Amino acid sequence: MQNHTHLGSPNIRSSRALLSRIGKLFLLCLLLSHCASFSTHRYEPYSPLVGNPEELWQTVRNHVRSFGLQEKIAQRCILYIPRGMPMEEVEPYIRATKPGGVILYRWNYETLSELVRLTREIRRGYPEGYPQPFICADQEGGRVRAFPFKEFAQLPSAFQLGRYRDPELIRSASYLTAVQMREAGVNMNLAPVLDLVEEGDSSIIGDRSFGGDPQWVEKAGRAYLEGMRAGGVIPVIKHFPGHGSTRTDSHTLLPVVDLTEEDLFRRDMIPFRGTLRAGAPVVMTAHILYPRIDPEYPVTLSQRILQGILRDRLGFQGVVMSDGLEMGALAGRYSLKETVIGAFRAGVDILLLYTRYRIEDIVSVVEESMREGSLSEADIDTGVERVLALKQAYGLLPR
Repeated sequence: MQNHTHLGSPNIRSSRALLSRIGKLFLLCLLLSHCASFSTHRYEPYSPLVGNPEELWQTVRNHVRSFGLQEKIAQRCILYIPRGMPMEEVEPYIRATKPGGVILYRWNYETLSELVRLTREIRRGYPEGYPQPFICADQEGGRVRAFPFKEFAQLPSAFQLGRYRDPELIRSASYLTAVQMREAGVNMNLAPVLDLVEEGDSSIIGDRSFGGDPQWVEKAGRAYLEGMRAGGVIPVIKHFPGHGSTRTDSHTLLPVVDLTEEDLFRRDMIPFRGTLRAGAPVVMTAHILYPRIDPEYPVTLSQRILQGILRDRLGFQGVVMSDGLEMGALAGRYSLKETVIGAFRAGVDILLLYTRYRIEDIVSVVEESMREGSLSEADIDTGVERVLALKQAYGLLPR
């Protein structure tokens, strides 16, 4: 009688476990081998509001009171560096508006040394004693990576990392990413992606997700937050409340998802709820319309979703960031004025400008809206306070 080895036999299971461990060890060694070019630093784990809370909030309020209206609006914007801008023009470009943050793209630099110089020029655009900027990028891993340098460990996609089902591996990979970013002068990562997908393909979310199991993606998201926090970089969880259930690309069209609020809480919201409880400091919104929750406005402009669900039901008091304001899902349906008023009234704290809009454009529509009574200065101040509180927590706010 022949002795057949079944797929479920202890030998096969043991072999698979061994191969998995070997694969993870090899990956970790590969990642660590790329760190030799960096100087050695020890990053203390992020701890929000260290010190007397009332004194810290007083510091935040003092800064808000010291700002003019245009400075307040600028603090609520992430600005881009125009493609092809010479390095010597970066400092005056930033100094002209002093945005709350700057987003970097691969066309802004070619080498690691150019990136380091760029982040220095950005910081030089802020006078002494002024809040320092968020300097952010999409360094997710896989196909979405702002820093493809040979000196950087190039991580696999979230989906590939997620296949190991090992939170410690994700925590280590996230920590390594954070340290490399910090060494280059970048302090905010627009990651992790917490959308749920079953296949790691090349669709709009695809392999950017840790997978389709909400409980596992929650664990992975928590581990990713811990790694970023230990490395001193601000993580941004996205795309709230979940982009994985649609393959429509919001860069061009407005996705429409036919789910109720309770449908979201049964599945798509699980990773977000868990990472919010774990202390996620920033949430990025999805430009998606959920007509059974808010039939009129997509998430980024929806008071029902951002205030009613994110703030009230989930209790989030941190910073809400929009996805790119110029994306077709919004820009193809709403004027800039409608978008800005809707986002600010819904509870968005930071507007991500990434290709076309300027801070001067935002200032113009806000000032016009205030004259008309559509927005008040209190509407502006609330978001500025949240932004500065986050900066205070990460050492970007001078006392």
